[in-house]
Amino acid sequence: MINESGFGEQWDRLANLHKSADELLAGLDELALHQAAAYVSMAIDAMRQARPDLQPPD
Repeated sequence: MINESGFGEQWDRLANLHKSADELLAGLDELALHQAAAYVSMAIDAMRQARPDLQPPD
């Protein structure tokens, strides 16, 4: 079936699939950033335990 843009239902499905894939990748990027931040935080905590003299001033 042809829609008003003249490209048909398959084009619409492809556009919807592209949008869904884009949203999924954005979510994965956000998850990766959160995971990286957690690793950095854990590394800082480990360094502070190993070297108490590295504590920031009060």
